[in-house]
Amino acid sequence: MANAESKKRPGIMLYFETIRNCTKRLDFEEKGRLFDAILAYGEDGNLPDFSEEEDLSLCIAWDVIRPQIDNDNLRYQEKCQMAQNAARARWSD
Repeated sequence: MANAESKKRPGIMLYFETIRNCTKRLDFEEKGRLFDAILAYGEDGNLPDFSEEEDLSLCIAWDVIRPQIDNDNLRYQEKCQMAQNAARARWSD
């Protein structure tokens, strides 16, 4: 996900419906591990090291949450590119 050329986002979005549905069966320790994984992935692109044998619930939750982080990142990069293009067009005259 992370790209050296891309602008680093200031944060990530957490969606109530997705997060609540993904975490309702997790205990507090699992929720903490998932939250740390979300932050690490959103900031630096680091994938979590959840083991399917030990952390199946976390793997399933991650499989739902990761695409939203990726989609939000793509939209952010596109928005930054559009703003950059608009600034170039404005100052090129």
